[in-house]
Formats: sequence, C-alpha cells, structure tokens
Amino acid sequence: SAAMSRGGRERRAPPNIDHLISLKVDNLSFRTSTEDLRHKFEKYGEVADVHIPRDRYTGESRGFGFVRFESQREADDAMDDMDGYRMDGRVIRVQMAKYGRPQGRSRRGGGGRSRSRDRDRDRRHRDRDDSRDRDRDRRRRRRRDDSYDDRDRRRRGRDDSEEGHDSKRRDKRDKGSDRDDRDERSEKKDREDEKDDRDERDDRRDDRDDRDDRDDRGKDRENDDGDDDRRRDDPDDDRRDD
Repeated sequence: SAAMSRGGRERRAPPNIDHLISLKVDNLSFRTSTEDLRHKFEKYGEVADVHIPRDRYTGESRGFGFVRFESQREADDAMDDMDGYRMDGRVIRVQMAKYGRPQGRSRRGGGGRSRSRDRDRDRRHRDRDDSRDRDRDRRRRRRRDDSYDDRDRRRRGRDDSEEGHDSKRRDKRDKGSDRDDRDERSEKKDREDEKDDRDERDDRRDDRDDRDDRDDRGKDRENDDGDDDRRRDDPDDDRRDD
C-alpha cells in the first residue's frame, strides 16, 4: 500500500524487514545517498534494502542509515570491512542494528516527542562525530608537530656536531700554535744559554792567559834579580865584562 506525504508525493510503505540482517551505518555525510550505500555494500553480497532516514521537514539526511542483507555471513563481512571506511569525506561506523524499523507512528502528541528525541539523538551523533574529527585533527597536528620537532632536533644535532668539530679544529690549531711558540721560546733560550756558555769559557780562558802572563813576568823579574845578586857577589865577573 502507499500513502501521501505532506508535499503531495506518493510515499511507499517500508518493506518487510523481519527476516533481514540489518547493519546500522553512522557518521554519514549529508551528500551520501542510498544508491551510494548500495554500491559500496553490494560487493559483499545481495543487498535487500537500504534506508537513510531523513528529516520530515527539510528532507536532509539525519547522518545515519541502514543496509540490510539476507545472509548473516555477508552482513558480517560487510561490517568487518566497512567499519572505519572513509566515504564522502567522513569515516563511517558500521555495526549491527539493535532495533528494527518502527512499525508506525501515533498521530497524537507522541509523534512530536519522537521527532524531538530523534533530533536530540542526531545532534548528539553530530556533536560526537565533530568531536572525533577534532580529536583526529589534533592527533594529526601533534604528529606533524612532533615530526617537525624531530627534524629540528636532528638539524640542531648536526649543527652542534659541526660546531663541535670546528671547535676541536680551532683548539687543535691553537694548541699547535702554542706548541710552536713554546718550541721557538725553547730554541731561543737554548741559543742564549749556549752564548752564555761561550762567553763564560772565553772569560775563563782570558783569566788563564792573564795569570800565565803574570807568572811569566814574575819569573823574568826573579831571573833578573838573581843575575844582579850574582854580579854583586862576584866582582871578577864585572872585570871580565870590562
């Protein structure tokens, strides 16, 4: 049987789903259609029914849907593979549906309360999905920042290593310069010591020569004095000289 919607369009009655295995698909994009869902899930088996609840006033998707299989095994395979799949920019969640499709709605006040509960539930789903998206973005930014930090640390490590090598080369150069200065000072001191030794040897030799000269002059004077004494003691020597 068929019923008329508020816009005057004919609305089909929901199929009999009592014997079907229902999967609930959450976090759907508002762009995702029933045909899109059917196309993604039918590779796991024959899809008996696809339903995306829509707002009765705006006609927009409420962010979740149902995919129904006749085989339990096919439904399990689809749930295992499609849970966490990215579809139309959203990561969908797939699980077994806990409740079946409602059989009908009361035209009294309960309908308004049901719509209110549905809107609250949809809002909670959207808030939870947005929160998960924000958490995922934060994790991505954190990983990206950590990657940047790692690169900065490696770059700083290379710079520090190069600076350390440069410092070692400068220290080695400075040590070599100090060693050259020490060697030059040592050579200069050795030359000065050697000159002092030569001067001291020359002084000792001059002193020795002076002593020898004095000794020779003293001997000459002694010899002259002895000759004079002998001449005084022997007058014949004077006469012989005459």
